[in-house]
Amino acid sequence: MIGFPIFFNHYPERFGHIVCLGMPYLAYPLYSAVGKLVDENFMRKVVFLKGDAAWKRYSDAYWACDPGMKAWLDAAIKCKAVPGSYPNLSFNQQLRRTRDTAATLHLLDSCSEKPKDAGVISA
Repeated sequence: MIGFPIFFNHYPERFGHIVCLGMPYLAYPLYSAVGKLVDENFMRKVVFLKGDAAWKRYSDAYWACDPGMKAWLDAAIKCKAVPGSYPNLSFNQQLRRTRDTAATLHLLDSCSEKPKDAGVISA
């Protein structure tokens, strides 16, 4: 829930979906209350997924066209939720490499190579 202000303040119209996985039960009434105050188009972009089966259906529907990205996202949601925790470097090698994605993939590669105990990565 901490991330929602970031979405509201930084060009929310650019987001395709904001996927919330494994949200606590308390998040749903809060989402309903916030939904009355926020732009309707933005709120339609928020997708709550409960459980592995819902994630599989979602990823099959949206990422079947890009197996590398699907594999990376599957690995990313299984990572420990701590700063500096990224999918293994082997998943990055499956991602599409283009001129437009070069900088992002370079950052992911450097993050994946960091030792797990390195802590927060500074910009």
